[in-house]
Amino acid sequence: RQPFGVTLVIAPCNYPLMLALGPAMGAIAAGNVVVLKPSEACPRVAAMLKRRLGEYLDDACIKVVCGGKQLVASLLTERWDKVVFTGSERVGKLVAAAAAAHLTPTT
Repeated sequence: RQPFGVTLVIAPCNYPLMLALGPAMGAIAAGNVVVLKPSEACPRVAAMLKRRLGEYLDDACIKVVCGGKQLVASLLTERWDKVVFTGSERVGKLVAAAAAAHLTPTT
């Protein structure tokens, strides 16, 4: 099997560390590049992920982006090779619709 390519991981506020790192590390282990968007509801976790992952992993492998709804909306206008989302049904429908516009697989 081949890696998908660039994977967008959008993480929720409940279990912010596990639900951000689990999908991100799985995607990296499978050979993908990851853009990780942690929850804006947990700013300290997001800042720690950005700082620590930047220290220990290559920028060519993972990039952490922090922000709110506007950032997510902006990210979803881009073309991704895979989108991983954990969160509410309402936002999930928006993510699925944006991914469908580019025929991007989602989980």
